[in-house]
Amino acid sequence: MMKTIVRCRCGYRVRARDVLRTDFGSRFLSDFVWIKYRCRRCKHLSELLVDEDRFDRSLLFADKREMSEPERDKFAEAEAISVDDLLDFRSELAQLESLNEGTITPKL
Repeated sequence: MMKTIVRCRCGYRVRARDVLRTDFGSRFLSDFVWIKYRCRRCKHLSELLVDEDRFDRSLLFADKREMSEPERDKFAEAEAISVDDLLDFRSELAQLESLNEGTITPKL
């Protein structure tokens, strides 16, 4: 069965650091997990009920292949890459010297 990924209404994936409280309960002959969280992006405070069989606590934790929290915060606060940045980067690449062949000529 597919596990539930907790997302805020703005689309941000809720992580363990955003969860304020979890609790287990049962209602209407069904067991559920109650999750209270505050979104890191939009600061929205919300609650969510998830079926216990679809809830996996490990889904709240970041994947090992993802960026660390400081890296994620750094890129979230950074400005977008502009066209001028791309042109500067391209000209810098054109000026690099190869260790084996002398100079690199850009292919257009």
